[in-house]
Amino acid sequence: MSSPQLPHGPGFTWIDEVEIDREGARARAKTFLDPSLPVFADHFPGRAVFPGVLLVECGAQTAGCLWSELLGLAEPQPLLLAQILGFQFKQAALPGQTLTVEVKRERVYGRLAEFSVSIRESDNPVAGGRILLALGNANAG
Repeated sequence: MSSPQLPHGPGFTWIDEVEIDREGARARAKTFLDPSLPVFADHFPGRAVFPGVLLVECGAQTAGCLWSELLGLAEPQPLLLAQILGFQFKQAALPGQTLTVEVKRERVYGRLAEFSVSIRESDNPVAGGRILLALGNANAG
């Protein structure tokens, strides 16, 4: 696994490392939910839970790393979360957990690509679904 190449700043990078399987059009990322993250102080005080919307973002960032690699982009480009096609949350993501995020590119529709997303903590499903990313830069791809 290597550090993710994302166009986001460090304050909005939600994956720590990523591994790309070009032939299988798959990627696997890891993220450690550091208990000192500010989000845990306020969501919810005394019973901290990592927000579901940020779990979707973990999937989108992993998918973005994969699609960038498959497109052969030299630098990270803005790949935008165009649609959440469906997501289910099976259990809470808690401070101190390390999550594994797995994505697979399912289809490409011109400047859009559909990805399946699975997020686990150890062998336990946390969340999963499908998302659609869009190329955000007219010069990309």
